[in-house]
Amino acid sequence: MELSQLRDFAAVARCRNMTKAAQQLSIAQPSLSKSLKRLEDELGAKLFFRSSRGMELTLEGEILLKAADEVFPILDGAAREIRRSAAGRTRIRVCLRSAADLMSGMFTAFAVKNPQVLFDIAEDPENCDVLIDSCVAADLPPDAVVLLTEEICLAVSSASPLAGQSLVPVQRLRSEPFIDLAGSDSYREFFRQIFAGGAMPLVSARTVSYQLMKEFVALDMGVALAASVNWKASGPPKSVRLVSIKGRPCRYIYLQKRGRYHPEGLTEFIGFLKDSFTALQMSHPIRQG
Repeated sequence: MELSQLRDFAAVARCRNMTKAAQQLSIAQPSLSKSLKRLEDELGAKLFFRSSRGMELTLEGEILLKAADEVFPILDGAAREIRRSAAGRTRIRVCLRSAADLMSGMFTAFAVKNPQVLFDIAEDPENCDVLIDSCVAADLPPDAVVLLTEEICLAVSSASPLAGQSLVPVQRLRSEPFIDLAGSDSYREFFRQIFAGGAMPLVSARTVSYQLMKEFVALDMGVALAASVNWKASGPPKSVRLVSIKGRPCRYIYLQKRGRYHPEGLTEFIGFLKDSFTALQMSHPIRQG
């Protein structure tokens, strides 16, 4: 089986039409038909049958398409890394689903020392070299490397009666109006961890902006949950206080290596992140009690 035959097969399987697949591959339709016929003869099985919807896969065709979907990303990834290596530069794809405020200066500091390394901020966690994410303890992946542990606190206006307390019980929070950070998976996890098994608190306002949420708290429009280190690093209003919640719930910032082919410089970058977050953790230790 030749790689070109496998690509021809995959194109027809996705287009369900020989003419469209031939146009996509920039080859003549008779050449495409011959390529598929040779592949079927070699495998000793029919890969397609015709229906009112076009070219449909047989069971054997479905097996081959599944294999093609696994093979091509590996080959494409290898080709990409070879081109980058030949060009003398390397590019690290980072999926940054959490801790963006904490990491903004880390990229710059690493790039200054390693000018041959470029960064792509990827949106797809399945198509990256390293994933940076956050979770509560129960959801920590087994292969995760914990970079930072930070306390989940209650952010309140200095005008709130809660501002003078050192520790607030969870039951007390159920009657407080909360600012909801819509669209944030991390914020949903905070609520799930703290209010599990009981009534959820009232929502006084919703926003998709982290900065606007802090301003709403400063205006005493409600309270909010805040990851302590990230909150302090993002420049909160001076009129907002962080109060500990009984039990001192925490979240973890962690990384995972992804992909089969790890670009040059990835090991150094991960080591740099570990050192940077260790220094950050030492300056913001988790309080006990």
